[in-house]
Amino acid sequence: MFGRLSTVLFACIACAMSGCAAPHDFTAPGHARIEFRFAEDSPQEGTTPARLAGSDTVIHLHGNVEFSNRDLAGAKAIEDNVGHPALALIFTSEASKKLADVTAKNIGKKLAIVLDGDVLSAPILQGVIDGGEAIVTGDFTAEDVRKYVYGLHGRPTERSP
Repeated sequence: MFGRLSTVLFACIACAMSGCAAPHDFTAPGHARIEFRFAEDSPQEGTTPARLAGSDTVIHLHGNVEFSNRDLAGAKAIEDNVGHPALALIFTSEASKKLADVTAKNIGKKLAIVLDGDVLSAPILQGVIDGGEAIVTGDFTAEDVRKYVYGLHGRPTERSP
């Protein structure tokens, strides 16, 4: 599920630890690939089936990538409002405007978050995501979220089975 993060103090710690030459270049080689795509519960023309990570749920992804690594300014591990591990994504100023516009026009639609081909989450947009910050929640462990953050920062990690 997406939510608005009221305050984020972002430090590119994982990137600094991994020796990333450009701490906020999420498009550099070796970084995990993140994509945001609209999705459907049933097959539609032009969609591709994909399994939601950690479940038997199959969704159908549209081909158009709405947001990707080029739209990120930061990523970090946090806890959501009930204390569960979550992934905070901070968008560039340009992507923040697009995020607000795209979410305003698509309330009630499913937006999947795909990391290196795995669908992490596919929430239904409940409202406009403004402020350029989104929280991705799911059935994640703290270790899962750490791996996602390190992957986005280009730090090699072992993939979970």
